[in-house]
Amino acid sequence: MNLINNSYTGGFPFTQNDLQWIQSSVLGAIKGLISAYNLEGDPAVILTGCERSSAFGTTTVTEGFIFFEGCVYPVPSHSYSDPTGGDIAFWQVVLTTDPIGDKVFQDSSTHSTYEVREVRVSVAGSLPTGCTNVEDAINIGDRIREIADTKSWTLFASPNSDAFYGTGATPDAVKRRYFKTLDGMVHLKGEYFFEEDDPTVLTIGTLPLGFRPPHQMDFVVLSGLSSPVFFNVRVQTNGDLKIMNAEGYLLFKLHSIPPFSVKS
Repeated sequence: MNLINNSYTGGFPFTQNDLQWIQSSVLGAIKGLISAYNLEGDPAVILTGCERSSAFGTTTVTEGFIFFEGCVYPVPSHSYSDPTGGDIAFWQVVLTTDPIGDKVFQDSSTHSTYEVREVRVSVAGSLPTGCTNVEDAINIGDRIREIADTKSWTLFASPNSDAFYGTGATPDAVKRRYFKTLDGMVHLKGEYFFEEDDPTVLTIGTLPLGFRPPHQMDFVVLSGLSSPVFFNVRVQTNGDLKIMNAEGYLLFKLHSIPPFSVKS
């Protein structure tokens, strides 16, 4: 983050360029923090608050903060009339000035220098340039879950396919994966298609150290096929994930196993 070195004495020659340096440095730092959430390219992302509730033709918006057009803006508590006909409700930057910042310059001109920039919801017959439909804004919590889903899940070691899809042709969305939360809860997802010629006790993956339960865990799960069949699944202390005593054709969806703790 850029800073002004204010340790020099002797009468600092403060200018408008110094103000611009400070302002751009703060904005750059905020953008750096926001970049961790991969928000660039999203038209509007609700960071906190901004909850909408409608009653009797009027929608009320709670106060909060929103990432909009590359900057973070406050959203004051406000209301607007619900759109009718072909009208559209949209997020929009509203610029006002604070009279405290009215300055008389050396050339005797007067200017309002304190700009108040907020984002509010407006309603019009068409969407203005640079504005975002209220329905298109996403929530930061949803984005964090997206990031967690793409970065935290780990594939089980090979093989990670089954005969139903053909070796190496298993769709990525159903490949077996695991991840662990900060509080030590292990989650599983993916699928395994059990065929009638598979052995009745079958290991379909092994969890690594740090993801294994402190004691053997047994679950009764329901097949994901149209004909409901219950079967047993076991997670062993050595990390083996086993289908137990299964027969016929079964579709095992790993998320049917509830999250379990690795702590004793």
